[in-house]
This record gives sequence, structure tokens and C-alpha cells, in this order.
Amino acid sequence: MSESFVLTSVKGNARLELRWQDAKSDLMTVKLDFENLNASAPVYAYMKLQILTDLFANMASHWKGWSGEKSWESLEGELKLRCTSDTGGHITIQVELTSGHGHVPPTWKLGAVLVTEAGQLDTIASNFKAFALQTPAA
Repeated sequence: MSESFVLTSVKGNARLELRWQDAKSDLMTVKLDFENLNASAPVYAYMKLQILTDLFANMASHWKGWSGEKSWESLEGELKLRCTSDTGGHITIQVELTSGHGHVPPTWKLGAVLVTEAGQLDTIASNFKAFALQTPAA
């Protein structure tokens, strides 16, 4: 059972963590840490989790790189990921987390850049799939 999904940058100290709030909720608590900043926010993502699972699997299958940007955002836009690759085998994941769940206007926004290596993509995709399978609706 995978209760959380953690993605840590190989450069700098950025870290993204997704954790289900409880066994009966479709809400995740998303934590983003970067430098001396950290934030957490509830994110409703159940309906779009398969798309994110597919995104990580697609990146893993294209580990040699791709052109352009691969992106995902949560149902209500509180969490956004934009992923690019370079010719050196690095994957850059730009993360944006905002406050405000549902129809509440956001009061803050935190962005960070996480860098992973192409060789990590299979593990990242596998770990995320295990996390997504723990969704309360699964």
C-alpha cells in the first residue's frame, strides 16, 4: 500500500508530496517544499488521476526525451505540473500549488522546479501508479 507519493529533485532541495487525506475522501493533501518555503493545500484530483498516471507512464516510455511540454492540472487548478526534457537526460517538472479549494479564490501561489533524471522515470511512474490505486474510489 502506498499512502503517499514523493518526488524529490536531484538538484536543489525541492520536494513534492501527495497524500490522501483519509480513506473516505477524494481529497489529497499536497505539500511543496523549496528552499525555505513550504506550503500545503487540499487538492481534489480523483477524476483526473488516471490522466496523471498516464502522464508519468508516457514520460517513462519516452525516457530518451521529447519535444515540447507535457502537462497536467488538478480538477480545480490548485496543482499544476509542466514537464520538459533536455538532451542531457534531465526532466524538469515545474510545480505550481495554490491555496483555495473549490470556488474559494486563491490567496497564495508557490512554484518550484524539480529536476529528475531520465533513469528515474520508470520508478516514478510505478510509484505514482501504486499511490493512485489507493484512491478511496478505487
